[in-house]
Amino acid sequence: MADPRFFNRAGPFTLDALSALSGATLLRPEEGSRLCRDVAPLETAGPEEVSFLENRKYIEAFLGSRAGAAFVDEKSAERAPSGMALLVSKEPYRAYALAAQAFYPPTRIVARRAPSAIIDSAADVPDNCSIGPNVVIEPGARLGQRLQRRRECGDRRRRRDW
Repeated sequence: MADPRFFNRAGPFTLDALSALSGATLLRPEEGSRLCRDVAPLETAGPEEVSFLENRKYIEAFLGSRAGAAFVDEKSAERAPSGMALLVSKEPYRAYALAAQAFYPPTRIVARRAPSAIIDSAADVPDNCSIGPNVVIEPGARLGQRLQRRRECGDRRRRRDW
């Protein structure tokens, strides 16, 4: 679970929703309405959390996991603990990462200047920057333009601008 001081969690999501957004196939479609409230590592995941197994060296953690659901490849599906819902994917980690993005979407940052911020007139500060309370920006400092976060799926060779 991510620290709630820094991250806002969305959800819960049904397994059908996680399957649709990740491209994974739910092994038992009748479990599609089951809810997941968060993502977690195999070792700490509980019955309302989803995890993943991609690297075979974590098979023991997978076998002992209490996760309610997991993204796995076809070969690992047959070894899953009983009661664990399985989302089958050729790329379990990628599918899990897409699910994690749904649970923890990027926060929209609004450009602003806190009244207590001190910004020297000789500093180069673009209008689309957010300057928080008690920030001091000294002469000669140059801040860059804020880039909009882009999601790019598909071709991994593309450059990602974050």
